[in-house]
Amino acid sequence: MEVLKIQSATYRITDDCVGCGLCRKRCPWDAIIGGKNEQHIIEPMVCQHCSTCWQICPKRAVEDAEGFRREGKARGKAPRSRIEGDACAGCQNCYLACEQRAIVFRPGFPTGRSEVNVDRCNGCGACHALCPSSCIEFGFDNVEEQ
Repeated sequence: MEVLKIQSATYRITDDCVGCGLCRKRCPWDAIIGGKNEQHIIEPMVCQHCSTCWQICPKRAVEDAEGFRREGKARGKAPRSRIEGDACAGCQNCYLACEQRAIVFRPGFPTGRSEVNVDRCNGCGACHALCPSSCIEFGFDNVEEQ
């Protein structure tokens, strides 16, 4: 799995945006506004810094907080979370943070384990951000490049 680092500052769409709308359609938080063939804008108060727009923009028109643009081809899917079960402390922070209900908590002894339902995961990274055990990887798992 290619692991991504969650940024603390928002992403920015540059003047290279052609208004294709792919970032707007794929943003799991609906944080991107703009019409067809118009430059899009990321609403910083809504953006959850998941990097979906940065990863999938075919024109590489999205900069991260440090002004870097993605290299290589765009990816067709948003990043996803994956939990390393052996390191999971069973605290359920990820389960409580996930608005998509993509985290499934499996009770057990002495602690339960959390798992990610990848069909429901929207790549927001909330679970990753709140995991005290650092057992949640956030990135692309077996995703073919376009």
